[in-house]
Amino acid sequence: MKPFLETVAEHLYSTHGNDISKLTLVFPNRRASLFFSKYLSKQIAKPIWLPETTTISDLMFSYAGIKPADPLMLNYKLYKAYCQATNSLEPYDEFYFWGNVMLSDFDQIDKYLVDPKKLFTNINDLKEIEQQFNEFDKETIELIEKFLNLVSSEGESLIRSRYSKIWANLYGIYSAFTNSLISEGIAYEGLAYRLAVKALEGGTSAIPNQKFVFIGFNALSKSEQRLLLLLKSGERALFYWDYDNYYINSPTGVDHEAGLFMRQNLKLFPNALSNTNFDFIGNIGSSKKVTLISSPSEVTQTKIVPDILDELNINNTNELTTAVVLPDEKLLLPLLTALPEKYSNANITMEYPLRETSAYSFIDALLTLQKSSDKQTKFYYRDVLLIISHPYIQLACPDEANRIRDIIIDRQLLNIPPDTFSGSDILEQIFKPVTKGSELANYLATCINSIISRLTHEIDANDDKLKFEVEYLLTINRALKRLGLVISEINEEYSNKTFRSYLTKALAEQRVSFIGEPLSGIQIMGFLETRNLDFKNLVILSVNDNLLPGSHFSPSFIVPTLRQAYGLPDYKHQNAVYAYYFYRLMQRAENIYLVYTNITEGLKSGELSRFVKQLQMESNLNIKEVTVNFDLGVNSERPIEVTKNEAIAKRLSKYFETTEGSRYLSPSALSEFKNCSLSFFFDRVLGISAPDELDEELDAMGIGSVFHKAMEQIYSGFVGKEVTKDQIQNRLNQLGLVEETVFRAFKEISKFNGNIDELNGRNRLLLERVNWMVRNALGSDLNRTPYKLLAIEEEVETVIPIELSGKALNVRLGGKIDRLELKNGKLTIVDFKTGKHEPAKTKISNISDFDGKTDKDGLFQQLVYKFIYTQENSLGIGDVDILLWYVRSTDGIPSTEVPDTDEFWEEFISYLKSLIFKIVDDSPSSQTSNIKLCENCSYNVICNRKVM
Repeated sequence: MKPFLETVAEHLYSTHGNDISKLTLVFPNRRASLFFSKYLSKQIAKPIWLPETTTISDLMFSYAGIKPADPLMLNYKLYKAYCQATNSLEPYDEFYFWGNVMLSDFDQIDKYLVDPKKLFTNINDLKEIEQQFNEFDKETIELIEKFLNLVSSEGESLIRSRYSKIWANLYGIYSAFTNSLISEGIAYEGLAYRLAVKALEGGTSAIPNQKFVFIGFNALSKSEQRLLLLLKSGERALFYWDYDNYYINSPTGVDHEAGLFMRQNLKLFPNALSNTNFDFIGNIGSSKKVTLISSPSEVTQTKIVPDILDELNINNTNELTTAVVLPDEKLLLPLLTALPEKYSNANITMEYPLRETSAYSFIDALLTLQKSSDKQTKFYYRDVLLIISHPYIQLACPDEANRIRDIIIDRQLLNIPPDTFSGSDILEQIFKPVTKGSELANYLATCINSIISRLTHEIDANDDKLKFEVEYLLTINRALKRLGLVISEINEEYSNKTFRSYLTKALAEQRVSFIGEPLSGIQIMGFLETRNLDFKNLVILSVNDNLLPGSHFSPSFIVPTLRQAYGLPDYKHQNAVYAYYFYRLMQRAENIYLVYTNITEGLKSGELSRFVKQLQMESNLNIKEVTVNFDLGVNSERPIEVTKNEAIAKRLSKYFETTEGSRYLSPSALSEFKNCSLSFFFDRVLGISAPDELDEELDAMGIGSVFHKAMEQIYSGFVGKEVTKDQIQNRLNQLGLVEETVFRAFKEISKFNGNIDELNGRNRLLLERVNWMVRNALGSDLNRTPYKLLAIEEEVETVIPIELSGKALNVRLGGKIDRLELKNGKLTIVDFKTGKHEPAKTKISNISDFDGKTDKDGLFQQLVYKFIYTQENSLGIGDVDILLWYVRSTDGIPSTEVPDTDEFWEEFISYLKSLIFKIVDDSPSSQTSNIKLCENCSYNVICNRKVM
C-alpha cells in the first residue's frame, strides 16, 4: 500500500508540476521531510529545485525573530529569575529538577496562549490551595516535600502553606524569566510560539507572500492553530492530514480517542486529499495480517525479532519496507545483539538514553574518583580498580591497566598516589587529582578524547559496537561544552562537588542520536519517530499498557482542574496522541507483528495495551495469537565426577618421592580431599584459584595468620631454651610490645605500608581483637611453664609407602608445625586455633567421625603431623602428644582428647593410607554429599551449588 508521504508527493506534483519548488513544506519533524524528498524524486522526470522544507518549530522561531536557547542554559537563567523573585538562597543543583518542571509548565502555557497572570494569580487564597491539593498524587507530594526541604513531621498544612507561596511567586518568576530571555534574543519553544503569533496578529511580522503546505500534523496547540488560521484566511496554506475513517467515524458510535484532534483539524482545515483515500483498518477487503505474540520476558521479545524477519523473507535488506518499533528504548542494545549478521545494515533512527551506556558509567567512575580529590591527593583503591577494569580502559591500554592492578594487589595499597600510574599516558591523565570544579570539565574532556583516540585505532570497519561507543563519548563531550557555557555565567568559584552535581543532572537527560542511512534498510525506530512514516512490514515490541499509552505522569505546578479549565494538555491529551500514533502506524502496514510481555517484571505489568484490546474487540481484523515460552529443559541434577586420565595421573605423580620436582601432601590438602575430592581436584590438581584481591578488612584466615606471625615473633628468642613464667610475664609487662608486634605482623601479612592511623576503623578493631588473643595466650602459657621450646614453624616431612598398579611407591607427606615443646620428657605438637572452641572439635572416639565433616579437621591434621614427626624421628606413638590450643578460650586451654591406644593409631594409619591411595589411584573425583560444606566453598559456582 502506498505510503502517505508518497501519496502527498504525487498529489502535489500532479497539481503544481515544476512550480512545486515555490511551495514551503512544513512537517512535524525533519525525518518526514527526508522521506518526502525520496518519494518526490520518483515523480520528477527532469531536475528541478526541491521545495523548501521546514518544521513548524523553525517557522515559529523565524516569525518570532528570536533564537532557540540551550535547555541547560534556560534552566540556569530560570534559576536566577527564581532567586530574584523569591529572594531564595537555594543552591542551583537543588533547584535543577524543579526548574525543568517550571520550564515545561511555562512552555505549555505559552504554546496554548494561556494568560499567565490570570493562571498564576487565580489561586492566592489558601483555602483554594487546600481544596486543590488533594488532587495531587503521592509521588507529586513527595517531590514537593523534597523541593521545599520539608520533613514529614512538619505536617501537611506547612507543605500547603509553602507551596502556596511558590504559587504566589510563579507569575513574578515567569515575567522576570521571559523578559530576560527576550532582551537577549533567545527563547524556549513555547515562548517563541507566543511571540510569533503576537507578531503575526499584531502586524509587526509580515506573513511572507508564499504558499505553505502543512503535512501530517495531528495535535495542534492553540498557537499552532492560530498560525494555520492566519495562513488559511490569506489562502496561503494547503493541509494534508493522515487518518483512517475507522477512528474518525467510529463504527461503535462513540468518538474514538485516536481521532480526538483530527476531527477538529478536518473541520477547521479541509484536507487536500479525498476522503476515499483513508479507509484502512475498517476496510472489509483489507489483506492485513496481524500477529499478536506473547513473550515471557522483555529481552526475549528482541530474540523473537530475527525469526519474524526471516518469516517475512526479506531478501533485499536495503529496501525501505520494514520497521522494528521500540516503545521501550532500553531494548535497543538487546535487539542489536540479537540481530544476525545479515541484518547488520539495519538503520537506527531512534535516540538512546545516555545513562544506559558504558560511556555514562565511565564518566560516573571518573567523577567518583575525583570525590576524594577535594580532601587529599591519593585515590581510593576501589575507585581505581573500577576504572582500570572498565571496558574502555581494557580496550585502550589493557597491559598498563593490568600492571597497575597487580601493583595494587601485590602491595595491598588502599590509597594510591598519582605517581603509581607513571609510564602510561592515558592512566596518568585519568589519575590526576582535580581540586577545582572549574578544572573538572577540561579534565573530563581530555580523558574522553584520549579514550576516543585509542578506540578509533581499534575500530574495525564492521565493528558497529565500537562505533556506538565512540558516539556515546562524543555525546558526552558535547554535553560538557554545553555545561561549560552555562557555568561560564556563574561569576563565582564553585567546588568539585558542585560541578559533579551539575554534570550528573545534565547527562541524566542526554540522549544519543545514531548516524545511519535513514532512507534504506530495516528501520529500528522509537515510537515517536514513526510519525508520518509507513511500512509494509511492521514489528512493534513492548505493546504493554504501561508503555502504550503508559501513565505519562509529569510533575507540574498546574493542578489538573486548572489544566482542564485553561485547555492545557492533560492525561487525556497524551492518551489521544499515543492512540493516534499507534493506529496511524498500522493503517497501511500489511504484515503486522505486535509483541508484548505477559509476565510482570518489577514495576512493569504484563498487561496487553488497551489499544490492542480495542482492535481485538472492535475491529474486523483477524488477529492471530502466538505464545512464546521458555524451554527450560529441566533435568535432574547429575553429580559431577572427574575420571582420572593419563594427564591427571601425571599431575598427581608430583606427590611421588621419585618424581623430579616433587612436592609433599600437606595435612590441610588431605583434609580437603577427605571432605570433597572434587574440591581437591580443582585446587591441588588443576590449580584453579580465585583472582588475587585486595582485602580491605581482615577475614578469619587473615586474623589467624596475623596471630600466628605475632606469636612466632614474640617466642622466637626462646627457641632451643627453657621457657619460664618470668620470661612470659616480662613479655606481658613490656609496654606496647604486644601491640607493636601484632601491627608489625599485620603489615607483613597484608603488605600494608602505612601507619596505624591510616587503618580503617574495622581493621583497627580486629587488630585490637588479635592483641587480646595474644595476651590471652601468653596469660594461659604462664600456667604451662616451665617447658622447653624446641621449634616454631618447623617444617617436617616423611613418606608413606603404597602399591599402585603393582608398583611400590612412596608418597611424600609434610607440612609446618606451629610449635614443638618438650616437657617432662614428652614431646607436644601445638596448633594454635583462633576460631571458636566447641568441645566436639577437640574430642574423637571413632575414625569414622572424620568422614565428610570439617569440625574435626584440626584433630585430623594434628594426628597427621604426629604421624609425620614420629616417622621422621623414629619415635613411638606414646612419645608425642598433640594439643589444639583455642586462644579465644577464657577458661584455660581445653584438653585435646584422642584415644591413646595402639588399635586407634593403627586404624588411623590405615585410614590415612586409604585416603592417599584414593588420591593417586584411578577412582574419580566427585562432589561431597554434605551440601553444607558447599556454602563457603570457592568452587560452589562451578558445581552449581552456590546458595543465592
